[in-house]
Amino acid sequence: MGTPHPISGDMAPIVMGHEVAGEVVAVGDKVTRVAIGDRVVIEPILSPNRDGAYLMDRYNLSPLLGFHGLSGGGGGFSEFTVLGEHMLHNLPDDLSWEQGALVEPAAVALHAVRQSTLKAGDSAVVFGADPIGLVLIEALKAAGAASIHAVELSATRPRHGRTAGGHRA
Repeated sequence: MGTPHPISGDMAPIVMGHEVAGEVVAVGDKVTRVAIGDRVVIEPILSPNRDGAYLMDRYNLSPLLGFHGLSGGGGGFSEFTVLGEHMLHNLPDDLSWEQGALVEPAAVALHAVRQSTLKAGDSAVVFGADPIGLVLIEALKAAGAASIHAVELSATRPRHGRTAGGHRA
C-alpha cells in the first residue's frame, strides 16, 4: 500500500476497468499487430514484457502480476487508455462491443475448465455466481458436465445461476 505497481508505475487512486473492448485510435511507430480503426479486446495482464512480448511463458504467474485497470495503466473507464500491442486481440466484426467486454471473463472460465480434470458426465461445483461463475457454468455445460452446482452467498445471485443452468447447492 502506498507504493507504485512495479509495472504500471501507478498508485491509488486509479481508473478501474479491466474487461475492455474498444477501437484503436492511435499506434506507436513499432506497432505491427493492430492499426487505427481496429476493434480490439484487451488481455489485461500486466507482467514483465519487452518489445511486444511477455518475458515468461507462464506470464500469468509472475510475482509482479497486475491487471490493467486494477493495478493502474488507465483502465476501461477512461476515455482513452494505452496498452502494449501484446495485450490486444482483434474483435471480429460479428461480435458486439458488449460481447467483446465478456471475452476476458470467458477466457478465465475456459482456462479453468481446461485446467480441470472434468470429463463428460462428471459433476461440478462453481463457487460464486458472479459473471465469471455464470460463464463457467456455460463452459462446464459445453464440456459435458452432467450436473453443475452453484454455491453463492449473495441473496440476489442464485436465480442468475439457476437461469444459466446451475443447481442450488
